[in-house]
Order: sequence, then C-alpha cells, then structure tokens
Amino acid sequence: EEVDQLVCIYTSSFGAMDSLTPCVQSYSKDEVKKVVLDPEMVKYVVYLEDLVIGFGLATTNLAKVPWVNFDFYMKRFSSHINNNKLFYFKGIVIAPKYQDIAIKISNKKEVKVIAELFNFIACSFPDDTILAFDCSEKINFWLCDTIMSSTGCFSAPHVSNGETFIDKQIYYI
Repeated sequence: EEVDQLVCIYTSSFGAMDSLTPCVQSYSKDEVKKVVLDPEMVKYVVYLEDLVIGFGLATTNLAKVPWVNFDFYMKRFSSHINNNKLFYFKGIVIAPKYQDIAIKISNKKEVKVIAELFNFIACSFPDDTILAFDCSEKINFWLCDTIMSSTGCFSAPHVSNGETFIDKQIYYI
C-alpha cells in the first residue's frame, strides 16, 4: 500500500535526525501515517518509473502546523489565508538512496529530486500564492540554497517594507 511506502520512506529518511538537533524534527510512524491520510494535506508523491521515492505535504490550514505562529501569518498575509492561498510545506522527503541523485526534465538543467519536487509544487499554484517552509539549518544547511538556485518559482527571504519575514532560531544548551 502506498501509505505504508510513504511511512517507510519518511522514517528511513528522518530517523537519524532525532539525535542531531535539540528539537524534535520528525514524526513517529503513527504520526506520519496520520498526516499522510489527513484530507487537509495536499500530497505530492514522487515516482521513479513505478517506484515511490518521495513525497511532499502542504496545507492551507495552519492549525495543522502546530509549530508556526498563526498570528504572525495572519497579520502579514490575512488576504492569502482567507482565500486559501498561503500554503505551508509541512514536510518533504526523498528516500535516502535517491536524495543525492540529479534528474533532468525536458530541456532544464539537472537538479536534485527534492529541488524538482519543490519546483513542481510551487509552480502548481497560482502566481499570487505564498508558500512557506522551515528546516533545520544544522541538518539541511544545503536545502535553501538548492531550492533557490534550482527552481524558478521561489524567492526568499520574503521582505516587505524593509521587514524580513524569516525568523532564524538558534538553540543554546
């Protein structure tokens, strides 16, 4: 079953992170299954031929993303939220053995599978849609640069009236 394949990909990809950062960065098997089955999650499944190798999850319901501050987004993007045009990437994962491979689609340059997935997701929404995501800089230091350099649909950080809307958090122990 596809759901079980997605759970397996997720746990094999994120399991090692549990001991690398001071904050929980991943779901348990039961939690990821629940998220994958949630009808308020937009799911993008990546296939290589007939093999499921990854997936992405996004939602317009910020209550489904408990670590984000709804008031922050509502103050800045109320029109987008009210019109279901602010999508939050809740998770994106590629099976470990496919994470570093590059693919070429049509006449485009070769890009990592994760970058192509972000590009596909981003470009599937109307131009005025806002897409937000977060990641661990310690673990995924390469992710933002890869996404920004490989896709044509993202620009970051989002700045308006001189205010940067990205909050970089650093944990001290």
